[in-house]
Amino acid sequence: MKRWLALFVLAGAASAQIPAINWEKNQAEILERYRALVGIDSRAGNETRVVEYLKKALEAEGIATETFALEPARANLVARLKGNGSKRPLLILAHTDVVGVQREKWPVDPFGAVMKDGYIWGRGSKDDKPVLAANLMTMLLLKRNNARLDRDVIFLAESGEEADTTGVGINFMVSRHFNEIDAEFALTRAAAQRLRAIASLWSPSGRRKRFRRGRGWWRTELPAMGRYRGKTTRSFTWAMRSASWANGKHRCA
Repeated sequence: MKRWLALFVLAGAASAQIPAINWEKNQAEILERYRALVGIDSRAGNETRVVEYLKKALEAEGIATETFALEPARANLVARLKGNGSKRPLLILAHTDVVGVQREKWPVDPFGAVMKDGYIWGRGSKDDKPVLAANLMTMLLLKRNNARLDRDVIFLAESGEEADTTGVGINFMVSRHFNEIDAEFALTRAAAQRLRAIASLWSPSGRRKRFRRGRGWWRTELPAMGRYRGKTTRSFTWAMRSASWANGKHRCA
């Protein structure tokens, strides 16, 4: 998660003045925040529980938040750090919901955030609580370090990514509250299936496909190497330029 956090802080502080981050000093809080989020049962229909935690953490340090909900138990949260307005905003986002669990198949409490064998065990420990924690800490560290930003940094914690039959999450935010998340760039985690979907927007020659009304996607690979269960793995974060669709609005993974 440290790679995610460093990436998001750097992205948020691009073209800004910010002191170097002491990661060792912040390590305990990062872990605490991550485990707290994993420990929240936020299966579909319970996402507001995460919003309440994020809201309390952000507002305790003077960062204003707003909540937007099509259904009260499935709220979305938006927080914003103001820049000087010389550039358009950066949006960092992650989803608050997790998939279901079969407790009888878990060796530990799936919402216990148990530290076992050097790992944090829990539903959402990979998808998408690490990115939520990274986004939260990005906002807190930018605020604490009085970063002078050239652009607003917007944090969206969206509901319903895993199960959104009624359009409570990103669809609701785009259709009803787009001005709150309108940004030049959006940065988030993307799974392999979504990467293939993004890649399909590109022509075989590698040139960007242009839409009738809009710019399409800009694709950027940010490789990160690491170790998982003794094997070297490669992961990719995608920084996606906001895409204009037929309705003139963009959508993010």
